[in-house]
Amino acid sequence: MQSPEDKEIAIQQKIIDIVEALQAVAKPLWVGLVATLILAYPFSLMLKYTLSQVLITTYSPLPLVYVAPIPEDLRILDQNIFSPDKDRYFAFARVANPNSDLAVRILNFKFVLRDRKGESVRTYSGSTYILPDQDKLIFMPLVTVSGDPVTVDVSLEPERWSRFTAKETLDLRFENTNFGQEGNQFFASGILRNESPFTIKEIEIDVILYDIQQNIIGVNFTTVNEVQRHDGRFFRVVWPSGIEGSAVSNIEFRPSVNQLEQDVLGTESSGSGQR
Repeated sequence: MQSPEDKEIAIQQKIIDIVEALQAVAKPLWVGLVATLILAYPFSLMLKYTLSQVLITTYSPLPLVYVAPIPEDLRILDQNIFSPDKDRYFAFARVANPNSDLAVRILNFKFVLRDRKGESVRTYSGSTYILPDQDKLIFMPLVTVSGDPVTVDVSLEPERWSRFTAKETLDLRFENTNFGQEGNQFFASGILRNESPFTIKEIEIDVILYDIQQNIIGVNFTTVNEVQRHDGRFFRVVWPSGIEGSAVSNIEFRPSVNQLEQDVLGTESSGSGQR
């Protein structure tokens, strides 16, 4: 067994052998080796730069392909005109959006009132919106017509379809609803209660009158603004002469909130309303 001193001597001898072997190498070979090491670094930089330039010049980004939505057509479920008195008419259409994830941000519409000959006697154009799966009313306000319209044509032109899947479920309830005749005017009223966890900037309220056969015989609408959460807001709509209270069998109130509009739903309550 070798002693520590013998091991140390053996290591020193190996080192001496290695040094003598290196010394035996020719000097030109040493010079070539050093030169190779010196030249290799700038060559590697040049090669790296050349390769990077080739990659940059040959790179072609993937094209961004916009896939336009292909919606089902909007459906007109009902339409009609009404005349509260001589030469004045208003009209409505009930429109349904059968698409569950597509909304129309700008929905242009046009009413054309026609006489018995089929000729146009008055037109009215407007725009609105419609949410996914929404059943919505559109209106032509009361206008004076010189002819004698008997039918109405309604055309729809969706201008901006967009995907909309962030629709909030709103808890909007109607309480203390009432309707009836006051003199020669018909009215409908109630309290709209917002039990949603949001303050709502604007709520549209459509009011629909039905006869005993459930035919629509009158429509109207109003809006209420800045409805706080857990707030109750009173509203009232009035029809001019032409609606007979005895003909009204049932009344329907429909709330609608344009959730496509930015900041229409808030989370802060700044006041308290009717409870």
